[in-house]
Amino acid sequence: MEKSQAPMQPIICSIQHLKTSMQVKNITFHGLRHTHASYLIYKGVSIYYIFQRLGHAN
Repeated sequence: MEKSQAPMQPIICSIQHLKTSMQVKNITFHGLRHTHASYLIYKGVSIYYIFQRLGHAN
């Protein structure tokens, strides 16, 4: 594992545990990020707020 990935390891482990317990296949942290953004858009949250919340670079 690269040094830059180390802070994400507990989150990745939690996602893996949830995937197993919920019998969900092939979901990644990036996929969850997109799902979260899509849900916020669906609920009418402003794009600017989503941009800030997700910390997207561009």
